Parts: sequence; C-alpha cells; structure tokens
Amino acid sequence: MARTAQDVLEFDKLRELLRLRTTCALGKRAVDALASGTDQPALEAAFAYIREAREWLRAEHELGFGGVADPQQWLDHIEGPGVLLDAAELLDAASLLETTGWLRQQFREEAAKFPLLAARAASLADFRDALAAIRRCVLPNREISDDASPALRRIRGSIAQTRESIQKTLKQILRARNAEGGEDYVTLRNDRFVIPVRAENRRSVPGIMHGTSGTGQTVFLEPFETVETNNQLVQLAEEEAAEIVRILREMTVRRRLRSWTACLLAHGSPGISMRRCRNSPRQANCGWRGRGIRFWKTSCGAKIARLCRCRLRSEATSAFW
Repeated sequence: MARTAQDVLEFDKLRELLRLRTTCALGKRAVDALASGTDQPALEAAFAYIREAREWLRAEHELGFGGVADPQQWLDHIEGPGVLLDAAELLDAASLLETTGWLRQQFREEAAKFPLLAARAASLADFRDALAAIRRCVLPNREISDDASPALRRIRGSIAQTRESIQKTLKQILRARNAEGGEDYVTLRNDRFVIPVRAENRRSVPGIMHGTSGTGQTVFLEPFETVETNNQLVQLAEEEAAEIVRILREMTVRRRLRSWTACLLAHGSPGISMRRCRNSPRQANCGWRGRGIRFWKTSCGAKIARLCRCRLRSEATSAFW
C-alpha cells in the first residue's frame, strides 16, 4: 500500500511534539486540528506570525496559558434551554476574559515591534465590564457575594438578624432551665435551631423533637417559642436560594458567554506560534524558504532536521491558541 506524504514525513509525530508543548486545553485542541495543505499565501501569513513569535521569545517575553480554564464543558452545559452556569463555571469564564484583557494590553505596548501579533490581540473584544460583573458577584471561594444584588444583601441581612433572635431566645431558655454541662448549647437539626435535653426530661420543654443522640440519652428539641422564627428562617433561606438562581441566570444570559468564547476562539492567542518556535533548539528556521521547502527542527534530541515539503495549514495556525 502506497504511503501518503504525511506518513512519510511522520506528520502525526511532529504534531504530537508540538502538542506536548501546549499549556492549556484550547491549545491542545488547536494543535489537533492542524492539517497539511498547499495554500502558499495562507502559509506565508502563518509563518509571518511565527517569525514575530520567535522574535518575541528572543526578547525574553513570555506567554503562558496554563491557568486558562477549558470552556468546553460549560459551553456544552449551556446548550439546553433554561440552563445556567454555576459560580465555579463563571469563575472559569472570568479566567478567559482576564487573559483576553492581558493580551490586549501586553501587545498594545509592543505594537511597533510586533505589528502582526499586536493586531491580532487588538481584534479581541473588550470584556472589562463583563469581567468586573463576574468578580463583583462571585467570590474566589465560589460563593455569591452580597454585592451581587440589593435583594440578596437585604435577604442575608434578615437571615443574620433572624438567626441572632432565635439563638438569643434559646439561650434564655437554657439559662432558665439551669442546663447542665453538655446540654447548654444551641445546635442545628434539619436546618432548624434546637437545644439538647436529656431524654427523661423531654416533657419539661414543650416543643418539637428533631432527633436523638447516638446513645439515645439526649433528644434535640425545638421549643414552641422559636417555631415561628425558625419558619421565617427557612423561608428566608428559600428566598436567598431563589435570588442566587436569578443572579446566575442573569449572568449566563445577559453576559452572552457563548459570544465571549466564540470571540476568544476566533482570535485566539499567540500560544501556537510560540510553541512552534520552541520546537526549534535555537528558535530558528521557522520561516518559509524557497519554493515552500523548510526545515522543521525539534528539541527532542534524536529527531533532527527532517525536510518537510508538507506545508502546514489550519485555521488554528493563524489563530494563536
């Protein structure tokens, strides 16, 4: 069976060497999409980017995308109607938007030296408002901030006041009963504040039982005095959950997360160009030579200088991931 040019040139192995030097999932997928082709103008444009990337590296600049989250999972997740992103997914989106802003700024300062890379970075949209909205609403620990909405701040304020009122009442009951050591605390059972009472004394505290201790010697009672305020607390917790869902839905829909990532993937980053330069020990021989014949050198020792008439072409070549 006749071998193809890609088989002869071990194109898959060369692509794998390049893939090993990527630092994020977006870069790996871009490398996987690389294919051979014969469109010389497109390839010359791609190699122009690579030459600039080589000079960028020689100037001791660096571009790292290891901290950029892979958006594919949450992009697939929001395909369904009415689906919303959770706080962790919004933080992943924020990491992409931060990278976009960093690229725009980084190459804006070097536009005279690296016009192609600077133009590509400048074509990225400005996501500062969207990024600020996520950072305002979602805390690093993946909790929704009180600043996410006035309603959420009000609800949480009411929750804090109601909890304080319940605990104050229960502590007064404990003091009135002269509770013994080990039974003088307030705890939670079934999301309701209760107090511990010895099983033989359970009828001394009128209320609702919410469970017993492991030994069965202690029961956990909700005194009738706090039933109504405990009910209010449960209702407030439900209002808080509903408001958080509303906030997340608004962030998912209004911020148009798919358009964010579509823009990022369309314009990319200089990652692929940088990796190609690093595949050469001296960061050289990255350009187009003669009639399309060029040397591809790798930094993996045994593999050196294979003459490639196979011209690389892919949309991901000129996109930078």
